[in-house]
Amino acid sequence: LFIARLIKEKGYHEFIGASRIVKQSHPEARFLIAGGLSLSSPGHITKEELDDDTRNGVIEYLGNVSDMPALYSQPGIVVVIPSYYSEGLNRSLMEACSAGKPIITTNMPGCKETVIDGMNGYVVNPRNIEELSDAILKFIALSPKEKAMMSAASRRFAEECFDIEKVIAVYDSIIESSTKCR
Repeated sequence: LFIARLIKEKGYHEFIGASRIVKQSHPEARFLIAGGLSLSSPGHITKEELDDDTRNGVIEYLGNVSDMPALYSQPGIVVVIPSYYSEGLNRSLMEACSAGKPIITTNMPGCKETVIDGMNGYVVNPRNIEELSDAILKFIALSPKEKAMMSAASRRFAEECFDIEKVIAVYDSIIESSTKCR
């Protein structure tokens, strides 16, 4: 499952390229995309390109999804966001962790912080379709027990690192220490 605005920098083409490679040995694999077109962005994906990728069976386009918990509840979901976009902590990846989903993402600030490589997912180099497809194939090869362990690790990681109460406590601590200097 790829969740993002449909722009090149979020790794759309890498996701498409990896899906083509993976489908050669696993034609049953499904590659879902949730997110809207962002035609005002310079790196936008065109509707024609998206339609071609959908028509060719490379991906299934879901559009904007309002009920993410229902989507996450589907069996076998791994969230794949091969972004090379310069951003803060990726919200979709934090949400995936919280939902207990394994993650495959890039070694980019904002993305790599959501994965302990090999524990709750895999980290690959940005713009590397071969590494991305290898990571997806590695995930597919895991036993159901190993996949369940990876899911549980994602949830634990979210509870430890992204819990709102803990985040607020860190902010409060920063504010408190900065006011002591004055």
